[in-house]
Amino acid sequence: MTEEHLYVLVNISVMPWWGCMMLLPHWRVTQRVTATPLIPIVYALLYTALVVPSFGGEGADLTSLAGIRAAFASDVVVLLGWVHYVCFDLLVGMWVYRDARRNQLPWWGVAPCLVFNLMLGPFGFLCYILFRTLRLKRFRW
Repeated sequence: MTEEHLYVLVNISVMPWWGCMMLLPHWRVTQRVTATPLIPIVYALLYTALVVPSFGGEGADLTSLAGIRAAFASDVVVLLGWVHYVCFDLLVGMWVYRDARRNQLPWWGVAPCLVFNLMLGPFGFLCYILFRTLRLKRFRW
């Protein structure tokens, strides 16, 4: 399977989980899936399967932008970066979902935060923290 095929597969496979969190937050399947890190573990295993073969090879220079740019010239490294984003954005999204349910936050405010989390990772997380703080009238972790 080529890097392009894996990229498409990763993108398609993660969408049902995001869709469930955004559109079906009260569905029992959504609640069960987000109660466990099982789905992100699948992406972590894929990441590991892609990164392990590169151990022992020439390491990338991650101490400069030029070094990172050179490393990302490889399709495998770009795919690794994408799987990394998908895995961690999903973990954060699942935390947002569970935290919002635990705090009984209105879904009209949570769903857009999840969309931003999917598309713009840290910005979506920040939006959720702001929304949560304003709704709960306090900042607590």
